[in-house]
Amino acid sequence: MKHVQKVPYKDIKQKDKRFYFKAGEVPAGIAKTFRRLFPLPLLWQKGDCWIPVLFFRQENPELSAHIDAVTYPENSSYEEVLWDIVRTEKAALTLNIFDTAQIIGLLEKYAVNHKRGLWCERLEIGGSQWEDYRSLQNYDTDWINYFLKKHAPMKRVLVFRDKQLRQLLKSLLPLNPGINMLESIARLFKETAQRDSCEYAVYWKKAGLDTLIQNDELKPAERLSEIRMQLYRRRYPAVTEYRQRLKEEIDSLQLPGYMRIDADPCFEKPGFILRTEMEDRQAVERAAEWISKNKNKLKKIMDIQEQRENGEK
Repeated sequence: MKHVQKVPYKDIKQKDKRFYFKAGEVPAGIAKTFRRLFPLPLLWQKGDCWIPVLFFRQENPELSAHIDAVTYPENSSYEEVLWDIVRTEKAALTLNIFDTAQIIGLLEKYAVNHKRGLWCERLEIGGSQWEDYRSLQNYDTDWINYFLKKHAPMKRVLVFRDKQLRQLLKSLLPLNPGINMLESIARLFKETAQRDSCEYAVYWKKAGLDTLIQNDELKPAERLSEIRMQLYRRRYPAVTEYRQRLKEEIDSLQLPGYMRIDADPCFEKPGFILRTEMEDRQAVERAAEWISKNKNKLKKIMDIQEQRENGEK
């Protein structure tokens, strides 16, 4: 049971971070919870030293002074103390996936003989996920804050587990991309670089992405769209060509205001949808006459789609 006692301030290892697992800029719920329960430093004894579990710096203390602190019993193990604060964090519902990754890192560093199965139960993760969570320890603060802000699930975070890829895509984060946009850019970039047997850094320059990122004439969202389109054109050059032909053919129809054509630009769905407003019998005749007059052009749209039937993979 924890109790309050006086501890020599000079014996507190203030820089020891062995219990600090909060990731990113999200406020630590545990600090708030414990501060409410114990408005004093929370310490764990290790030999003649005191290790901060939660430490609130004193105002200009004398080095020889003693301070009041909440302490764990002398025989408390590292795992017991860590689980005590992790459990409190879980109860506050503020434990995120990067916190879990940090906890795993602390266990492997300071509790070599920890029971992985027990901690998987405590952290509510599958045994096969242990290595995935461990890999999150390599994400820097900018990426952690981005994913936390976007409430990204583990599956999507792991799309960016390649460190070199993250280093290159990090320059996109100030543009505040949505997770769908960023994942699409990452997928197109990886696939094209791998297809061309080109190193990521080399392909990044080859694609001229820095120029697009720094184009202040475009809004951030427009820059992101242009980057994705640039990569799409490189990844699917033939599809891009057919897409342009499809657009030009539809534009040449000069549709009247009461008609609209919807065709799949990715050529995954055959044909097209022709929408028209017909409020009376004359409108029916008008639409039928227009279709009859433009049937060859409508067939040409289908010809373009059929030419793309086998597509690029």
